[in-house]
This record gives sequence, C-alpha cells and structure tokens, in this order.
Amino acid sequence: MNRKFDNLFSSYAKEKFLSKKLTLPFLYFLAVFIIAYFLLFYTYPLVIPKIAVGDIATENIVAPKTVTYTDLDKTNELRQKVAESTQSIYNFEPQKQNEILNNEDKFFKNIESVLAKDESDATKLQLLISYLDNNTDLALIISKSTPERLELMKADLSSITLNLLINGIRSDNLDQAIKEGYDQIKKTNLTDNEKTFVNYCFKKYIQPNLIFDAESTEKTKQDAMKSVPPVKVTVPQGSIVVIKGDKVTDKQIQILTTLGLIRGSDYWKGLLIFIFVVALFSVISILSLRRLLNYKQFSFGKKILELIITFGIVCVTFYLTKNISAYLIPIPLFAMIIFEFTDFVTALTLTIGISFIFSFPLDVSSFIILSSLVSVIMNLYALKKTNKIISFVYAGIIGGILFGIMSFAYGIVTKDTIFISLSNMTYGFANFFVSTVASIGIVFIMEHLFNEITIMRLLELSDTNNPLLRELLLKAPGTYQHSMLVANIAGSAADSIGADPLLTKVGSYYHDIGKMAHPYFFTENQGGIPNIHNSLSPNLSKTVITNHVKDGIVLARSFRLPQEIIDCIETHHGKTIVTYFYHKAKELQSSVSRDDYRYPGPLPRTRETAILFFADAVEAASHSLDVVDYRKIEELVNTIVDERVKDGQLDESDVTFSDLKKIKDSLVKSLVSMYHKREKYPDENTNNGQNKQQDKKL
Repeated sequence: MNRKFDNLFSSYAKEKFLSKKLTLPFLYFLAVFIIAYFLLFYTYPLVIPKIAVGDIATENIVAPKTVTYTDLDKTNELRQKVAESTQSIYNFEPQKQNEILNNEDKFFKNIESVLAKDESDATKLQLLISYLDNNTDLALIISKSTPERLELMKADLSSITLNLLINGIRSDNLDQAIKEGYDQIKKTNLTDNEKTFVNYCFKKYIQPNLIFDAESTEKTKQDAMKSVPPVKVTVPQGSIVVIKGDKVTDKQIQILTTLGLIRGSDYWKGLLIFIFVVALFSVISILSLRRLLNYKQFSFGKKILELIITFGIVCVTFYLTKNISAYLIPIPLFAMIIFEFTDFVTALTLTIGISFIFSFPLDVSSFIILSSLVSVIMNLYALKKTNKIISFVYAGIIGGILFGIMSFAYGIVTKDTIFISLSNMTYGFANFFVSTVASIGIVFIMEHLFNEITIMRLLELSDTNNPLLRELLLKAPGTYQHSMLVANIAGSAADSIGADPLLTKVGSYYHDIGKMAHPYFFTENQGGIPNIHNSLSPNLSKTVITNHVKDGIVLARSFRLPQEIIDCIETHHGKTIVTYFYHKAKELQSSVSRDDYRYPGPLPRTRETAILFFADAVEAASHSLDVVDYRKIEELVNTIVDERVKDGQLDESDVTFSDLKKIKDSLVKSLVSMYHKREKYPDENTNNGQNKQQDKKL
C-alpha cells in the first residue's frame, strides 16, 4: 500500500507534472485557503438575516462559540482618560529671566535719572507722569522717594521676580503668578505707597518663561493613548447577544460581526487581502520545494501533502490558543516540523510566509512576529548542528529563552505591568518548549506514515540493535563488519565536503543487506570454507553477485526503509563491471561483452551515494594489499576513484572536482588509521630473564 502511495507521488515529479499543469499547485492553494479560512477566520459559516443598528430583534441571537472582541467604546473611554491625565508640555525659556530683570533695572535707572535732573519739581513730575503711563498717583508717590528708597524697592522687586521665574511661570498661568507676586510684595517692609508702585512695576514687566508646546503635548497624549491596550471582552458560547424585542445597538453589531454571524461593509476587502496572503504563501511554498528538488530526490506530491498536514496541525493549535495570548502563536511548531522534512533555507522561508497568515487574524504587533522569527532562526540553527534527539529539547530551550527575554523586554518598553510582562515571557518560553516536544511526536508519526527520512528516523535506523542489522550480523557477519567499516570512512568523507554524514553512515550500514540472501557467495563471509564460485560458471557467479543489489532493495522495501536508504543500496555499485568474473569469462570465451558483466545501476545521484560508492570499493580493495602503508593506500584510492570517474560513474552526480579531492584525502586518512601498525612490545618473560641476568652481574 505504502509503495503504491510513494510511486503515485513520485510519478508527479518524474513527469514534471507541476511545470505542465497547474492542478497540484491549485489544489494546494485551495487546501491552505480552506484550512486557514475556516479555522482562523470564519469558523461558523451560518449567517443570520440582515440586521442593522436600531432594528428590533425578531428573535434571540445566541453566540455559537466563545469569542473575544475589542470593546471600542470602553477602549476609547479609557484612552481619553489617559490623554486627559497626561501633563501638558512647557518649554523653558531661560533668556526670559535676564530680559525681565534687565527691563526692571532699566526702568528704575530711568526713574533715578528723572529725579536727578536739574529741573523744577513740576517739570520732573510731568516727566514721571508721562513715563508711568499717565498715572499721576504713582508719579506723586515716586517723586517724593529718595535714592535709598528707590534702591530698596528695586531690590525687593528683583528678588520676588527672580524667585517666581526660577519656579517657572507657565504661559497659561500668568494671572496666578501675578497674584503670588502681589502676595509676596505685601510681606515686604515697604510703605503702602511703595508697595503700590512695586505692584505696578511687577505687573508691567513680568512674563511667562514656561511656554506651552502644543505639538509636543499632543504627541505625548497620542503616545499615551496608543500605550493603552485594547479592552478585551469575552462573550461565552451560548450567551444571548441580542434579546428578542430589543433595539440592536452598535456594540451588539460589533459582537455579531466578530462571531461571523453578520458581515461588515469591508468584509470583501479583508477577504481579498487574505486570498492574496494565502496565494503568496502558496507560491513561496511551491518555489521553495522546487528549489529543494534541484539537489534532493523526493516525491514532490508527498512533500505538498506533508506541508498541508503540518499547516492544518498548526492552524488547529493556533485556533485553540489565539484567545489565550499572542505569544503562543505556533510559528515555532511549524518551523520545527517543516525543518525535519526539508532543509534550513526552505523551513525558514516557509516560516516567514506562514507568519503573515497567522498575524492576519490576530492583528498583533509586528515586534511579536519579528522576535518570534529571530528566535526560530536560532532554534533552527541549533537543530541544524545536532544529530541527537535530546538536542532538540536544548534547541527548544534556546529559542524559548530568547523569545521569552524579548517578550519581557517588549512589555517593559510598552509600559506593561510586571505581571503582564512576566506572563508574556512565560508564554513565549512555553511556546518554544512545548512546540519542541510536540514536534518530536508529530515528526515521528509523519516520518513513518510517509516513510520519510529525518534526523530522528536516521538515529533510529543507526541503532545497531535494529532488527535488520542484527539479522545481517547473524547471517553475514563478514558483510556486517565490512558495512561498519564503510560507514566510518564514508561518514568522515561526507563531513569533509559538507554532505550529510549521518545519512551517509546509515546508508552504509544497510547498503549490503541483500547479501543475506546468499551470504556464502561473498568472500567476507566464507571464512574457512572453499570458495563456492570455483564450481560455478562466471555468468552464474556474476548473476548471484549482482543480484545482491536487487535482493537488498526488496528487503529494504519489506522493512519500509526510506527511499534515501534504498538509493544507497541501489547505487552503491553504480554500473561498474564485476571485473573478476568478467576476466574469468573472457578466458573461456573471448567474445564476452563488458556490458554483460556490469551492475544494473542506476548511477549515484547525490553526494552521499557517491561517497558510499567510493568508500565501499576502496574498503573492499584494501584487503587485497600485500603491503599496507600510506603510499600504497593513496595509490589504491586514486586508482579506484579516477577509473570510476573516467568510466562515467559520476555523470549523474553533483560531486565536483574539489569534492573529489577532499573525498580522496579523507578516504586515505581513514584507511591509514584503520591499518596503522602498533609498536611490538617486549615479551614479559624476556624482560624478566634480562633483569635476572643483570641482577647476577651485580
């Protein structure tokens, strides 16, 4: 059943179904749209008859689900109170102080100069009247003052003025400042007439030095209003929203719109935007998977189905948590699941795309989405560097701590309470940690359901207690030992060129499982028994030898090994010649064709299968060396690799010449370390004998 399922989707990729028709992309878009629309936006398609504000309800309208909506009236009322409590902004003008004091000083100097003139008293009085704004009473008061009394009045005036200016005189509070000045003048030791004159001078020259800044004040009020979170009101499922016979209000219309029971005038605008977002996400998904298909062999249709299932899972999670906290938006869950079935770039690209879809119904701050994506990048980077399941938990903790810290910091910046900030931090950490644990379980189910290769599946298959590997050990111990050695040297070579070392090692473990069908036909399992091929024809021997590839594929499929492992089995000999039996047949019949003694193939297509292709050959050939040293091993590796490249065995692989050099160097180092000689230690008995002889001499 599973094989038919795999073949069905593989045929899409082989026939380039997507490049010729739009059926699969359209179905994918439709699936994403339906899932997102009904789970995130319009869960209840029931629409009540048209109803407007002021209409009389003809029946009770009950909430079919629990919803939380923003109460605009309460929100605006609260924001208005905050705006009214915001203090106005006044700009301090320090130059006003010097200006006022200088004017007062200049005024008194002018008075003193008039009184000092060598003129008649009548003339002086006339000058003072004109100088004091035609105030005859003040002129009479000041005309009788002595220079000492003038100096005292000036000193008191300057002191009172300076004191008020230091405290600040607001432009909208000048009258209050004048009153305070009068009160302080009353407390001086001046005569009543002198106080009257000083009051006149004070009022004449006092000015505000705190000027109202209307623009800054308005901006502060707007910022304060924006900092007030919307007032959320929850309407429980089953509660009566509109009572029969009542007049429908604005608030009830808002609740009905939130419930999806009626549609606002801008409903279609929002729907068009949503369709665009889903279409954009679908295009990003298709292009990302097509990019991945350029260097990885997989079933395109199966990947699409996995993506739809993952999208559905995170949408359900989103639906269940969206009314709890925006910090529980399941972006990490989506990223971790997709990462296991694709790669770092594809997972990150798709995660950015789905972030737009999830942020659409929540109307959350862009900071929450951005900080979540930054944390996801760190999380995926940590996952990228690991080959252990426990490291998934560590990666989740890293992402959770980062997201939690940023959530707390954002709460502080937006002036949330400490309790709210700590709650957001807890939600942020829990989001990543729970997503990590959940993704492990979901990936485990999906990888077995779709027979996919993931890190967890590879770790599972790398366990040497795996039933298939234990059977290989029991039936073909020599082959088992060979496979383990090949795995070690192939894994190192894969690491040297940046290929997947874990996939290469696991593929090496299973590449020769087909030999279990006839283990004693292969020299590594013959032990002390005679070589069976001595009694067989070259053609029959060739058939048995080459059939271990087909037998391995059949066995792998019966154990439901992933396609990537089957590729390792299928291509580990490529289309090379079974040289020994070809030459043996050539001795018997000169007209034998080389192509009749080739493995059926196919050729290696990936870097991992190419590395296994070479590692298997050089490990087996190294056992035929009479003298094992660095030069011999290097010569052997170069010969095998160069001959196979010349024979066209890498024509379908993406291995470069630079990769080949690194692979050769790694294979040589691994083989040298396997065959290195140990120093011969002196025999214990010999040492004891020498010591005794030496003791006798002493």
